[in-house]
Amino acid sequence: MQILQRFGYLRKLSFVQHKSRDVNGLYPYGLSDPQKLTPPQGESHDILTYHTVYNRTNIVRLLTSEAKFVTILREPFEHFKSNFAFYGFKKAFNITAAYPIKEFLEKPAFYDKFKQLTNPMALDLGFSQKWLRPSQKNKISNISKQFIHNISRDFDLVMISDHFDESLVLLRRLMCWDLKDVLYYKYNNYNYSSEYDTSSIPQRLRDNHKEWAAMDYALYKYFNETLWKKIATEDDFAEELSHFQSVERKMRIHCNSDYSVMEPIFISESPWNSAFKIDSEFCTWAKTFHLCYYYLIRDRNSRYQDRLKRDHGTVPKDGLFFSPPYCSTECDNIKAQCSLNEYVQHCYLEGFLMKSQSSSQKIKHLGHGGKAIPLQ
Repeated sequence: MQILQRFGYLRKLSFVQHKSRDVNGLYPYGLSDPQKLTPPQGESHDILTYHTVYNRTNIVRLLTSEAKFVTILREPFEHFKSNFAFYGFKKAFNITAAYPIKEFLEKPAFYDKFKQLTNPMALDLGFSQKWLRPSQKNKISNISKQFIHNISRDFDLVMISDHFDESLVLLRRLMCWDLKDVLYYKYNNYNYSSEYDTSSIPQRLRDNHKEWAAMDYALYKYFNETLWKKIATEDDFAEELSHFQSVERKMRIHCNSDYSVMEPIFISESPWNSAFKIDSEFCTWAKTFHLCYYYLIRDRNSRYQDRLKRDHGTVPKDGLFFSPPYCSTECDNIKAQCSLNEYVQHCYLEGFLMKSQSSSQKIKHLGHGGKAIPLQ
């Protein structure tokens, strides 16, 4: 999400967002009512990257029939473990055992009566829960094969999070982007408490999960194999992957260095990228958290729609930070989710602030990376 947000934000592209201001407002079926979506900046939206249940008809209506479709899957047991801990299913299912995941897997049907943890990846891709009913047991094999075939036909690329770098190289090639467009920082990486340790879970319980989430395992197996088949047909893939990982390491080390003394580093031209520099501005946008991007994008769209209503294209250059004209409807959210440095860089990009008005030396100490700094 953050990679796609950064790409679109820096190019002032139009994102599909829900009017509710909730980053998860499109989930599960928020695309079904266009009246509840923010209008595009132009004739149509450019990017849909927020969590929703896949419905090609609704998406094409918002974007165009030429849109590229990309999704990502994760190894199902690791996905289950992550969901179980993150969404607090121990408390939701009132499990008191010392190792709640083990207890759940002893009898998943007993605990998960509403199938909240059953095949979540397949359901997000549009697989209907009605096909999981006992009455469909004899048909599920054929239904599964047809479903996987449809996803394979519909999507230009199915990425695998367990092989993220390889997937990003394929994404860059599919989209004809520059290498710098897919450089990334890893977010939402949690260290789970010992009660969620799955290293000692016996194979029979893992088999229980494999049976319980059979559709997700079938999806993952098929598209993991497909990923490696794609890679095998790509020219110079190993060389590009090595170059990408080398540049990513340089960026991470550089952007994590002492911000007050950091000087740009230069990345030479290669077959996969034009020459570019990694400076403080590049680091800021590479490390900006997805919620900061979300509200900056919303605010830009709001000002765009306001200008259409006012029928003029000029915005006064006076005003205070976190107030109009520097933000429109999202001032409080931007203040909460963005650092002051991110916000200043946003004002540069939007044309509210000129570089001559605030030197980069003066803002280096203000931080970046989505940790909001309160105003004094």
